[in-house]
Amino acid sequence: MTELVQAVRDAQADEQAMATMLAHIGDSFEICIPEDKVPAVAGLAIAMKRLVEKYGCNAGAIQCWNALQDELGIMPCAANAILNEMGIPIVCETDIHGAITALMVEAADLGRHRGMFADWTVRHPDNENGELLQHCGPWPCSCAAVKPKLTYPLASITPAR
Repeated sequence: MTELVQAVRDAQADEQAMATMLAHIGDSFEICIPEDKVPAVAGLAIAMKRLVEKYGCNAGAIQCWNALQDELGIMPCAANAILNEMGIPIVCETDIHGAITALMVEAADLGRHRGMFADWTVRHPDNENGELLQHCGPWPCSCAAVKPKLTYPLASITPAR
């Protein structure tokens, strides 16, 4: 966590990287959070991407409860979604098996679509072949039927197509 928080601070000091990421967030999301929280989301996305590259990883898993909120005041969900859209699967709850599964999903599709990994919660009440999936927001924006919302708990709400 210490390395991640320092990487976020370093990212936030990089004006060019922040301007690029803030523009990306503005283009990709309907922002429904206080404007002063958006730079933390941008800094986290930049920091996670840099750490993934630094360590030569193809995917990542992040501890999303609750030390991150104490340190940065945000959830990582929207940053996870941004990296997932970039082709770097990031999963919640330090779920290493989920990160491996996300890579397998990406590989099985031969990179034609962005993948995502969510929790199965319950069977769909109206579709016998459907499941209701839950996770707080690592969905790639390209999975959305409409522009996803960046909202509380600083996650991306992505109505699937």
